[in-house]
Amino acid sequence: MTALSRPQHPAVVAALRLAGAWCGGHLIDDVPAIAHAVDVARALERHHPRVPGEVVAASLLHDAPAFAPVHVDLDAELAAIHPVVPRIVRQLDQERAALIMRRPAVVEFGDPWAVRISAADKIARLRSTFGRARTAADQAAYWDERAELLDLVPCFVDLHVRSGRWLPRPMHDELGQLLARAVRVAARHGTTAAPPAVNGCPPMVSHRISATVATES
Repeated sequence: MTALSRPQHPAVVAALRLAGAWCGGHLIDDVPAIAHAVDVARALERHHPRVPGEVVAASLLHDAPAFAPVHVDLDAELAAIHPVVPRIVRQLDQERAALIMRRPAVVEFGDPWAVRISAADKIARLRSTFGRARTAADQAAYWDERAELLDLVPCFVDLHVRSGRWLPRPMHDELGQLLARAVRVAARHGTTAAPPAVNGCPPMVSHRISATVATES
């Protein structure tokens, strides 16, 4: 039984209530934001069957800073679920800000659970995106519409390489394989990253992530 199973952990019940209220009407990669939140929690639990309920709650609310109403005292709402939740969510929000600026090098890995939720988020996004690609009639158009996600792949690669010691081997390998596929897709469909600036994302080259996966398999 997992934290998402019934009977659910009290922190998960509270997190699902808030996530359902705040994610309404929002999409992430063309998927309802609440569905993405649940996918992230499931990916986390798949690799960490004994993950504490309060950590699952944080995974469900990892996008709360983007979706919570502006009048909400976000830290207070999250702390009411469990004190660990705002700490993890804020660390993930710092990573999101760094990715927007294409500066993964400034991301600090503080809470190991935040690193694992970050990996689960990328696994969920990439698996969903690749799954929907299988039914796309026009592959070029499909990936062109997702250029922003593909442009983040070099940053994802950088974070993946640096976060290895915090991730269980199967989780690290699954994310590495998805990223290697994303690099190939980007190269095939003409999506390239801008030249790296100071503290910027590394060039989008497949050998780095492929070498990492090969070394650890």
